[in-house]
Amino acid sequence: MENWLDAATATWEECRDYLAEHPCAILPMGATEQHGPHLPQNTDTL
Repeated sequence: MENWLDAATATWEECRDYLAEHPCAILPMGATEQHGPHLPQNTDTL
């Protein structure tokens, strides 16, 4: 898949940049917390 991003392992900056180029709808399923540009989105996932 050429236009695919694993949002769980991407930083919020990578997600922002990807969505700027590939607009889509996102269905939030829980809270999202930023931990800085150096950590992935799934930092708090157990």
